[in-house]
Amino acid sequence: MFYELVSGTNDSLDRMTTDWHRILDRSKITKNFAALAPFRNKMGLFISRNRAKIADIEVPQSLAGLRDSEEVFLSTQANIISDAYPAFEPFNDITPEDDIQNQMKLVANDLETETSFSEAIRKSLRAYAQSNRLKPPHITKN
Repeated sequence: MFYELVSGTNDSLDRMTTDWHRILDRSKITKNFAALAPFRNKMGLFISRNRAKIADIEVPQSLAGLRDSEEVFLSTQANIISDAYPAFEPFNDITPEDDIQNQMKLVANDLETETSFSEAIRKSLRAYAQSNRLKPPHITKN
C-alpha cells in the first residue's frame, strides 16, 4: 500500500508540475495568466490530501525514513506552490517583461528539482523492495 501511494503521488505530482509549467509557458506567450490559479489550487489540494494519507499510513521502522523524505518532498512542493506560483497570477498583457522574467527565475529550477527529488524516492522504494524480496509496484519513472 505504501509503495503504491508514494509512487502514485509522485507520478501524479510530476505530471501536474509539468502541466503547470506548460500552462505558464502558454501564459507568457498569450499574456493571459488566468489558467494558473485554478491549476495551482488543484495541485495544492492534491498535495494536502496525499500528505495526510502518507502521514497516516503505518510503515515498518525500516521505511520510516523514506516516509519522512516523502513528507519533506511534499512539504517543499507545497511551499513552492503556495509561495512562488501565485506571483504569476495577477500578471496580464501590460505586465513588464522584466517582472515576468524576474519571477521566472524563482521557479526556473522547480520542475527539475521536483522530478529529481521524486526520482530519488522511487530509487529508495525499489531498493527497499529488492532488499526485502518484495515485488515493487508499477513505478513509471526509471
